[in-house]
Amino acid sequence: MEGEETEEATNIVLGILLVNHQYACILFDSGATHSFVNSEFVKKLASKPDVVDIQLYVTTPLGTIYHTDLIIRDWAINVKRKTIPADLAQLEMQGWDTILGMDWSAKHKVIIGCENKIITFSTPEGERMEFRGNGYQKTMPTISAMQAFKMLRKEC
Repeated sequence: MEGEETEEATNIVLGILLVNHQYACILFDSGATHSFVNSEFVKKLASKPDVVDIQLYVTTPLGTIYHTDLIIRDWAINVKRKTIPADLAQLEMQGWDTILGMDWSAKHKVIIGCENKIITFSTPEGERMEFRGNGYQKTMPTISAMQAFKMLRKEC
């Protein structure tokens, strides 16, 4: 999904979280069947994806078709000092570092509160947690170092 394709979407929540110890712009998207990671973000972390036997074809709402056979397994998504693993298909996408779709959402029993932009999910240990997202932003979110420090202190 490209950044401009989410302009009218109400079934998504956007947030900034640590993914493998690197801040990432994450899209929680109940309209996505799978979870994805941006190829450039993978390169930044110097990670090596696994090649799988099956090609995954992805069609965006605007009709763009992507395909991949690369999977990043067990990436650590950190929320309030808890680690939630994710298997992510690597795609040449723009606008987001990571998209968490229905595969991740079903595994972690996610509830998306669209009105208040709260994601409720289960950790691997079964603990229920909440994450307050930002909703949709037309431009890529930018925060200052001071804002990031304050968010970390609040465990955002």
